[in-house]
Order: sequence, then structure tokens, then C-alpha cells
Amino acid sequence: MSGTINGPGNEPGSGPGSRGRPRTFDEDAVMERVLMALWRHGYYGISMNDLARAAQVSKPALYNAFGDKAALLKEALRRYGKRTEEIASAIVALRPFADFARAYWQVFIELLCDDNNPPGCLLIGSTVECRNHEELSGFIGTLHAATREKLRLRIEADRERGEIPAYVDSTELAQFIDGQGAALAVMASNHATRQELEQFANTAQRLVRLYLDQDRET
Repeated sequence: MSGTINGPGNEPGSGPGSRGRPRTFDEDAVMERVLMALWRHGYYGISMNDLARAAQVSKPALYNAFGDKAALLKEALRRYGKRTEEIASAIVALRPFADFARAYWQVFIELLCDDNNPPGCLLIGSTVECRNHEELSGFIGTLHAATREKLRLRIEADRERGEIPAYVDSTELAQFIDGQGAALAVMASNHATRQELEQFANTAQRLVRLYLDQDRET
């Protein structure tokens, strides 16, 4: 989302989407601050007042530009997912698949170990925290499903090229790859070291190789 939003004392007079006075703050910069605040404190750990304070705009300005707190989390998760996809773009063509899987998990490790980021993972943290929030849990579920579908399509393509055995269940393997990424996020939230995360990813890679090398016909 591009453009600007109002600061204190310069808000339109009505609700979201109001066409009031010209906006005077950069929406991208404000949303980045919101993302980091939600990542650090969690959805239920921060109020709209505190989000506005973190974003350095007034609460009405924040609401008029983006909507309520649920809408803010949705937008933060979209941006968070885009950030991860940009990092992962360099590995999409990596082969064989076990090496791709290891590199995929490394994307998570780099994100989780970046000292500029809050602990843990915004998506996984929100998944657990918002599990009883019908609107948000449904939205977050679609994000997870989209990730697993991208992995499944990659597996299907490799299988069609003969690089993955025909017996491999693409849905099953995609769920495993995605699940290990989630496990890394939980480990990082519990203060796992980079070495521990790397060891976990290496073990998961060995399991993928064993799965791909087994002969189910014997």
C-alpha cells in the first residue's frame, strides 16, 4: 500500500476510507511500524492506542487509513508474507528437492535470527494467538494453505520431471516442509540458538532424503 496518512490534528472527520483532508504521512512507513509492534507484542498484547503511538500517528488517522486492529493485522501479515517471499525468491529453482527444502528452512532461520526483528515469527505467533478469533483465524488459514499449495506445486513439477519418485504424496510432503518451518519459529520463540535451528533443519533435510529414497514397492 502506497501513499500517506494523516498525523495528529489532521484527520478526516469520518471513518475508514474517508476522503477528508490530504494525508501527510507515508503509509508504508506507518504500516512497517505497526507490523513491528504487532510482531513484538502480539495481537492481544497491544491496544489500538499503543499501535497508534508506535506508528507515530493518531488513533483516528490509523483507523481512517487502514481500519480496525484486525484489518491492521491482516495487512501486516500480507506484508510479512511478501517479505518472506522476496527472500525466498533466490531459491525457487534450487535442485534437488532436498536441497531446496533445506534452503527454504534457511530462509526462516535468517529471518528468525535477524537481530533487527522481534523474537519468533509474526505468522506463527498470530496463528496460535488468534486461533479463537473467527475472522483472523480464517484469514491466517488461507495464508498457510497458499504456502502449502505453492510447495505442493513445486513437488508436482519435480515429480513430473522425474526428479521426485512417483510414490511421493505431494500434499503430505508439502505439509511436512511447511510444518518444519513452523517448528523453527516456535523454537526461536523459546530462545533456540542459531546452531540449534541449523541442526534441526539439517535433521529435517535428512528425513526428506530418506523419504525420497525409500522404495515403497518392496
